[in-house]
Amino acid sequence: MKRLLFSLLIVVLVSQPQTSIAQLAAWGIVKGEVLPYRTGDTIPVYGMKEMNKKKYQYFIQGENQVFHFVSQDRVELLPTSFNYWESVWFANRAADIKKDGWDRDLRDELNEDAIEYYSNAKKNDMLFEDDMLTDYLYQIVYNVFPEDLIKHRNRNLSVVVVKSTTPESFSFDNGMIVLTTAELAQMENEEQLVKLLTERVSNVVLEHNLLNTKKAIRAERRANMWGNLFTVASAATMAYTNNRYGTYFDAYDALDMGISAQFISGSILQSIGAKYSSEQYQLASSIADQYLQQHPGKFDNEKEAFLANISGAISYTAWQEYHLKNYDYALSLVDRLYVNHLATEEDFLLLSKVYRKTINTEEGNNLALGYLKEAQKLAITPMIEIDKEAGLLYLRQNDKENAKKSFQAYRDNLIKLQEKGNNVNSELKSINQIMFKHRLNGEVEYEASID
Repeated sequence: MKRLLFSLLIVVLVSQPQTSIAQLAAWGIVKGEVLPYRTGDTIPVYGMKEMNKKKYQYFIQGENQVFHFVSQDRVELLPTSFNYWESVWFANRAADIKKDGWDRDLRDELNEDAIEYYSNAKKNDMLFEDDMLTDYLYQIVYNVFPEDLIKHRNRNLSVVVVKSTTPESFSFDNGMIVLTTAELAQMENEEQLVKLLTERVSNVVLEHNLLNTKKAIRAERRANMWGNLFTVASAATMAYTNNRYGTYFDAYDALDMGISAQFISGSILQSIGAKYSSEQYQLASSIADQYLQQHPGKFDNEKEAFLANISGAISYTAWQEYHLKNYDYALSLVDRLYVNHLATEEDFLLLSKVYRKTINTEEGNNLALGYLKEAQKLAITPMIEIDKEAGLLYLRQNDKENAKKSFQAYRDNLIKLQEKGNNVNSELKSINQIMFKHRLNGEVEYEASID
């Protein structure tokens, strides 16, 4: 057989209706007995696998067109022009796909899972939509992985942030990466975030979801996944619609813990193949570490810029922890923004509420009032809960005159909301009872809500 001298990188095209598939392959030189070839022949190598002690086997087409692995002692792999992620895919997935095919139907089902997951998350108000944060995450992801995925159809990476107080991150087979607000809130710097996203990219490239799902019974998997989710989501949405006052009471409404838990539950992760094994986590982490070592400069640990980009997720998580009565953790989160001069009006309102719930000293109450004044200064539109919070703090100080002014302003704004059709009956009843019990029902001339 004549010795072939071609490019070190070839593309094998495999046809499929409505799409074309490009599978990477490399070249190797025959060094030992590999039928039907002779020593010195240059042959295509379609994949590889690592054995013990950094020994490799290469996947080739041998005698009678049968594909099989041969040791590196018999075939020497020539240098390739693969980029980092192509090399990872070639080393971990190419041989299986050449041998077993693309599992098109299963991949299409997993893509449908991702679409349904996103659709249900959006319908149930579970997506944390922050344009600055989303753009920042996309910048990181496409800095790490700027190309299309090697799939049976054109696929690319995407990022979704889900509201949850549980730190979690995972990927879908089609390249959709899911992070929770709590996961983002606990990131200390950009280096940690880049590492996390690179690990999830690794899961996608390594096709861990596909490999895990192939072990499951598909029909049962889908029935369990969406049946449970739809049941909880429907009940939660009904309760949310019937009971929600609106964002004029809290900067962030209390997250429904039932539906939140469902979107990152073990059964959901199991169903989409994202319940990664310890070995898969370790491999993804190792590949991410190696990538970042080989590609320095992928992150910037300038603290203020990093916090500014993820500040929305920090604020949201702080509010949710407050609603769960985890006041110390809520304070630690919002304090990160405060000390770095990134606190918004919602953050100052939360600082005041946390101080009122955890401190009852003259100094603490004055600080809480001061935070309310800062919130009032920053607010573009009125935040009527500031008046309620101020009234409660003034009552603590036995300053009934200012308490009366604040509660009256709050009640007047509630009445305006009621006139617009908002259901505020319960809150109106509550504030009327407070004013009655503390003898604050006399006529009050409204001035500034906080003196």
